[in-house]
Amino acid sequence: MIVLYQSAFVCFFCIMENQKTISGTEAIRRARNLKFVSGAYFTLLHLTCNLKTKECGQLVKVERCRVRPSLREDTFQLDGDLYFPYEDLDTEQPKMCFKKLMRFIAFPPNYAKALEVRHDPYLFAEEIAKAGYATTPNYADTLKSIIKTIQKSL
Repeated sequence: MIVLYQSAFVCFFCIMENQKTISGTEAIRRARNLKFVSGAYFTLLHLTCNLKTKECGQLVKVERCRVRPSLREDTFQLDGDLYFPYEDLDTEQPKMCFKKLMRFIAFPPNYAKALEVRHDPYLFAEEIAKAGYATTPNYADTLKSIIKTIQKSL
């Protein structure tokens, strides 16, 4: 499992024995990029802070979640950029937390390599096919053909 640990805007990133430090901004960016990979999700651990009831500090773990867009019914007592909206895939409920109260983000390893090569659409197609997203045996080739056609038309 790839693990990102965020505390005081610094994340600890670990793949097996390889370790490097990334920023909290990078961890959030990587979580947002997963919305482009069907079936991908992350685990989130954050502290609660309810401004209405003044109850704070409970640690919440959401096993399977994805970043979601803000909804019309979302109400923000503070600047909306301070919040991290996500969907709990197990309950299918929209939720959100304060970005500064996020403590841990973990990504399943199957799409990790695809996210590392997201700058190259051809490599990305190959990696998501290898990771298990392939809907047909020649998924990567089909996707690369479509990418090539689009690039020619630009």
